[in-house]
Amino acid sequence: MSGDEVTGLAGHNNGLIGEAIAEDRLKRLYPFDEIQHVNGIIDFIVNDRYIEVKSCQRSWRHGERDCLRAGMFRFRADQHNMLCDLKGLYMLIVLDGNVCHRIGIVMPEAFDFKRQMAWTNFFAGGL
Repeated sequence: MSGDEVTGLAGHNNGLIGEAIAEDRLKRLYPFDEIQHVNGIIDFIVNDRYIEVKSCQRSWRHGERDCLRAGMFRFRADQHNMLCDLKGLYMLIVLDGNVCHRIGIVMPEAFDFKRQMAWTNFFAGGL
């Protein structure tokens, strides 16, 4: 497996774990409301509010430098623009293995779009 394939697989697994955590958290926040798991361009719809889940690992080891780096959220322009247009939200989940380390809700208008951003840009306190 190439480095890109390994990174892609890790990202896919982070996404599945993050969506499961998000669904559980949304059910607790909105116990009497319908939570629609769309899993298309947007992950969830709750009370007509579109929610996209982004997840990343708390840290990863940079192989060439053998140092820890903060995990990165990866954003897509089409999702970001859609969330802005529909007044949707990002649910950002930082994982430590399979466990939720941090979770937060962010309006897409609150930051300038970039393809990827370290989780430490959104949460205070660092690694």
